[in-house]
Amino acid sequence: MAVCLREPGGPLVLLGEVIEDIRSGRHDYVVDAGASVGQLVVVHGAAGPYVRAPADRDRTNNLDSLPDCEDLPPMDAQPVRRNAATVSVEERRRLRDAILELNHRHYGTAGPPDPVSIWFKQDQVHQATHVHSQASFLAWHRVLLNEFEAQLQQIDPSLALHYWDWTTNPQRSPDGRGGTVNLLDADFMGTDGEIGSPFAENDFYRPQPPNRDIDLSGDARVGPPRPDLPPRLVNRRLPVSGHGPAEVTWDERHELWPQSNGGPDSEAQMRIRSDEDLVRPALFERPGVAFETFWRQLYIDHGLAHRYIGGTIGGNRTSDAAHSSFEDPFVFLLHSNVDRLWASWQLSAAGFEAHVEPAWRLEPPWAYGQLIDGLVKEATDVDPPRPGESEAAYNQRYEVALARQGADAGREIRSTMSPWNGAAPPHGSAAVRPWAPGPSGEPGTPRTLRPIDREVLRPPLYDHYVLEQDGLCAAWATLLLGRRLSTHDVVRVTVERDAVSPADVEFVLQTGPEVSWWKGIRLPNWTMIETEGALTRRAALHPYAELGDGQLIFHKAVPGRRIAFRVADMEWIRPGSRLTFCWEDD
Repeated sequence: MAVCLREPGGPLVLLGEVIEDIRSGRHDYVVDAGASVGQLVVVHGAAGPYVRAPADRDRTNNLDSLPDCEDLPPMDAQPVRRNAATVSVEERRRLRDAILELNHRHYGTAGPPDPVSIWFKQDQVHQATHVHSQASFLAWHRVLLNEFEAQLQQIDPSLALHYWDWTTNPQRSPDGRGGTVNLLDADFMGTDGEIGSPFAENDFYRPQPPNRDIDLSGDARVGPPRPDLPPRLVNRRLPVSGHGPAEVTWDERHELWPQSNGGPDSEAQMRIRSDEDLVRPALFERPGVAFETFWRQLYIDHGLAHRYIGGTIGGNRTSDAAHSSFEDPFVFLLHSNVDRLWASWQLSAAGFEAHVEPAWRLEPPWAYGQLIDGLVKEATDVDPPRPGESEAAYNQRYEVALARQGADAGREIRSTMSPWNGAAPPHGSAAVRPWAPGPSGEPGTPRTLRPIDREVLRPPLYDHYVLEQDGLCAAWATLLLGRRLSTHDVVRVTVERDAVSPADVEFVLQTGPEVSWWKGIRLPNWTMIETEGALTRRAALHPYAELGDGQLIFHKAVPGRRIAFRVADMEWIRPGSRLTFCWEDD
């Protein structure tokens, strides 16, 4: 008989090994399918030791009744956003099919139903309230992605919003197994040119009226496009050379920048930079300007990725893509990569002392540097000196722009974001349902999301962060994934919901077989749970209401110091949860 490790689909382990593991505390094992998950126990019977589930009252061996590994669903899954080229064909199709299904679903609202499907709602949100060359660009798009991913998970809880690695050609992106994958085909995101099947059949666009571009009579374009109608066409225009985003040449500049003026000054400015070239330089700026430096550089390469895909995502390379790009589902893979790069910058351990404070790039008072105080290091969109203008006059004009843009940035970072706050955006578009009230006065469901909120700053789980070889900072993302930290430690947290009374949260510290010496976690109420050496386990309950804005302080016996690192951001933890921290390596 064989059972599987705590992760569904994990390796099979023989019964004798299971018994030894349970005795030593080395591993937990799955004991039940669905939400009820706990530990197996060893019973010393007359015929020798056997295994049973502690929740059962039957005193006989019940191992044979436990589910087989392949029958286990994901348990309280923590979906991870991965490189779309490296996931299975089946998983890509499930993601595609969930996106298609969103065009048949609507947000639940009171009063008259919202005619805009959840799929077209994404485009309506982006057209009405988009944020681009502004300090809240990264935060606003993270919320948009998180909201979209949550809708996908209503259809399939195991799904995550995977990303396109834009340093690769999406038509031949490495699959991680020595081959390549075409992300732009009918089996996944539709083709180059007109995206075609399966999106054409699912009304993602409609060449004939009624559609967004033509009124119901088909005679003329009238007013703003109706978000409940599909666009006339969704297409792409990748470079005819077949070059990838990091390979395009100077000879292709007129294809990628067809307008008569503007465009790059060199071939290097046409090409997507490597992940490391984007992330690393901004890690070593002084904290006050580091975020601004990073955001402005990432914004440039994000624009190059839009332009490379062209068509709907690129605004046909001649107009503002902000008003069409979210008609193409591939844009979500592009922006998931934008968010992965921001998460990588946030989680990099460079530039702070991990044992002194939480990473400042994750903390509301410091994450945006001096922008939160209404200061920018440079003003953009300032006309060059005018004919006959003195240097003093130009400098004065520049300082005025600098002050205005700084004030705008500080206000944005502290303010709630449209459309989720239910208010009309500042540039005159109508407020968006379901967050705003409906046409008959039925209430909306506003959310007070701000760029400085921990919910927004919290990095999603990705399969790969840039500069992982240097170690990552201690944050929930890295602990949930069990990634190596900058202190060399590996601490993996697993979460069980409804494991204890809703009035409490249980924290468990467990050490692996290779861990030595003393380990401890200081809880927000100052309780210390501690272990001594390998294969030990300690637990403590903490009142849920007293978690507040506290933090966990991880300690280990290291010559010269005891504090190893800290983790803040407790708001995501649900009442009644059990968090088990397995210190796997020190």
